[in-house]
Amino acid sequence: MKNFNEIYQKTYQDVKAIISQNPKKPFLESKAFKIALIIGVLVLLVAIGFNFLPLIFIYMICAALFIFIFTQSEKDKEYKNTVIAALVKNYDNNLHYNITGSVPRHIYNQGEFEYYELYHSEDGIQGMLDGIMPFNMSNISTQTESTDSDGNTTYYTVFSGLFAEVTLNKRLNLKLLIHSDKGVLGKLFKGSNRVNMDSQEFEKIFDVTASDKIQAMQLLTADVMADLIDFKEKSKRRFEMTIKGNKLYFRFHCGNVF
Repeated sequence: MKNFNEIYQKTYQDVKAIISQNPKKPFLESKAFKIALIIGVLVLLVAIGFNFLPLIFIYMICAALFIFIFTQSEKDKEYKNTVIAALVKNYDNNLHYNITGSVPRHIYNQGEFEYYELYHSEDGIQGMLDGIMPFNMSNISTQTESTDSDGNTTYYTVFSGLFAEVTLNKRLNLKLLIHSDKGVLGKLFKGSNRVNMDSQEFEKIFDVTASDKIQAMQLLTADVMADLIDFKEKSKRRFEMTIKGNKLYFRFHCGNVF
């Protein structure tokens, strides 16, 4: 497996080569300037026609804001399409980054996470993980909304981070949920499917439910639980998993990483 330094060095060289082959156009030749200029001419004609020259000053302010917002957006796209795309490719040549890619809502719902109302997915990474397992990942954000008696709507973030669907090369006759610990009340509401694990430390981090408790215990051995605890401590981020048949659904609470 490649280490981080190898991936970083290769990505740096790839991005450097792309930039050298595609030098930036002068600002006066940029798309943002051309659009702003066209709008400006139209506004100027209208201002002269209606004898309302103050409109020109309004245009100047709007044009400045437009150019700033547009160029920032273009910079974000350029960064993603060069740096992120190269980083993903160098990590695994079988994976591909797509700035407009996404994970459908119905696939995310297979993870059986908490309730939400609004769903957004962007920055997709798809392909064959290690060349053998179909892989689909993207940035996901979910929200709920609440409207008060005055008609004011407030949005609350439920989840923001990475979500992935992996097709395993082995089918398990099992539904296994390894989700973040919800406290005493959360454990009580898990019902008869809740699995009591042998590790108290693991129990503090995760709630486990399974359709087959014996098979779940066989999968979550002491070594596996120790590895998951270690990963949680090193990453300092919450993560959760759901296994259904030959599908693994994984999400990482890290915000928008791209």
